[in-house]
Amino acid sequence: MQEQVNKLKQSTVQRSLTIDNSQYGPAEDDSRLTMDAEHMGAKKYKTEQQEEINRLELQLSEVKSQQAAIKQQIIELVINEMKRRSDDFTV
Repeated sequence: MQEQVNKLKQSTVQRSLTIDNSQYGPAEDDSRLTMDAEHMGAKKYKTEQQEEINRLELQLSEVKSQQAAIKQQIIELVINEMKRRSDDFTV
């Protein structure tokens, strides 16, 4: 989930363009690429993208909470089992 969130947080240009400019040097006008993306309905896409990011972050938070609760239950079970075993030895 975290990878999905990170990928969605990248700009449209970063996700859609993979340019090997190592032999040509840096791109001349990256701002032009950003403007072009804005003109292609990117604002609506960004809103939808942000909503999806928010949903994924919420799901991730819920999963982490569930994991913490499960870990707590495991610890309590182990403690109870240790107490039970120590009671068995004293009887």
